[in-house]
Amino acid sequence: MKKLILVAFAALLSVSLSAQIYVGGSFNFNSVNSSDKLLDTSTKSNALTFAPMAGYYLSEKFSAGARLTVMTAAPAANTSDFGFGLTPFARYELLAAGNFKLLAEGGIDFFTYTSKAVTAGVGFQKDTQTSVGIYVEPVLTYALNDKITLEAVLNVARLGFTSTTDKGVYHVDNPAGDTTTDDRSRSSFNLGANADDIFGGGIGTIAIGFTYNF
Repeated sequence: MKKLILVAFAALLSVSLSAQIYVGGSFNFNSVNSSDKLLDTSTKSNALTFAPMAGYYLSEKFSAGARLTVMTAAPAANTSDFGFGLTPFARYELLAAGNFKLLAEGGIDFFTYTSKAVTAGVGFQKDTQTSVGIYVEPVLTYALNDKITLEAVLNVARLGFTSTTDKGVYHVDNPAGDTTTDDRSRSSFNLGANADDIFGGGIGTIAIGFTYNF
């Protein structure tokens, strides 16, 4: 009898916990082709960003989770970009109207981003940025059903502080193999769009994604 009670309790606990877990994220692919007839040139750039996340409801209105961001791009010929980030966050429900909800999300951003350009017979240039920041921004959600919810992260109304270090490496293909480095750092306070987003979000970004509730 005791074993039966323990099994039943474990099953109820498992259902209760799974009902409070949600997963989701966003995916973005951007491809741009441009040409100049006067100069008889053409360029093509591709960028891919994938940002899965998982969270846990601590109460009906409050949740905590983490987001993983991976970005790769080829903005021009002989260039390559790669970025990686981790963002633990917390969300609180501010307003609810029908299937719509307005949430406030606050978190800590950890990002690293590397851009490399190679010129055959000349050398290469590599820049690596490492960024740490804190932020608060609104998130608008719409529940399609009990399981799936669409969401839009309104980066246009972000409040945050970011500290970034930038290391540049310049290598020249000559017998001496000359290599120079340049270290820089900066900090920024953002009230409005996150114009300092090293993943290329830029001013006016609205990131569209979804969540699935277990």
